Amino acid sequence: MLQTGYAADFILALTVESLNGVRNRSITAGAVREADPEFKRALRLLREVQTSGAFGMRVEETRPKGSAAVLFFRHEDAPADVLEKLAEIRRVLMLPPVQQKYVLTYSPVRGGEGELAFNSRSMLQILCAFASYVDVPKAHLDEHRAVSVSGDAPPGSGQDVVRIRSGRERPADAYAAAFYRGYWFWIDDGDWQTKRALCAVMFFFTLWETVGTDRLPQVTIPAQ
Repeated sequence: MLQTGYAADFILALTVESLNGVRNRSITAGAVREADPEFKRALRLLREVQTSGAFGMRVEETRPKGSAAVLFFRHEDAPADVLEKLAEIRRVLMLPPVQQKYVLTYSPVRGGEGELAFNSRSMLQILCAFASYVDVPKAHLDEHRAVSVSGDAPPGSGQDVVRIRSGRERPADAYAAAFYRGYWFWIDDGDWQTKRALCAVMFFFTLWETVGTDRLPQVTIPAQ
């Protein structure tokens, strides 16, 4: 998704728990742990250098492992301000100061030499993070039907990336809406950030459901 142009701060804020041990905002047992300041800063910088074309990803063939995902920074013809941002990304993510290529590994802690550790979220973690921005009715909290989860906006946004509203009256201009236990829950049609986040989550489900060989096309030959 990053290679096809999705904003780095948006995708990583939704799908990653940590980058090289630097932690994102997380939800555990109804409690919010806010993101490390370094994580927020890294996502903003990655978005900026992505826009300049100085950041990218590819798959490289390796031996004996077969292939590896690689993140790389482009220094050739990069303006001075972009080079400064690349240097700051390395500092906040504790990466070697002059290296341009990093092999992506799955780990909740800092990677080894030449590695950038991603601790990716499961679909359940993505949904929990998404649900933490629901405006839960006070009546549902008083009746212990739900718990209150509050916190700052996700990194890289400057404002709420996700906002799911609630109320007794059916919304007049909703992009998506659902009625549950006497209340409407909806996304405003003018809230492009939440609409984008919902579409991304639905796309993640599509990717997840197509993993494996059990869903390959089948050919049926009629027999008499």
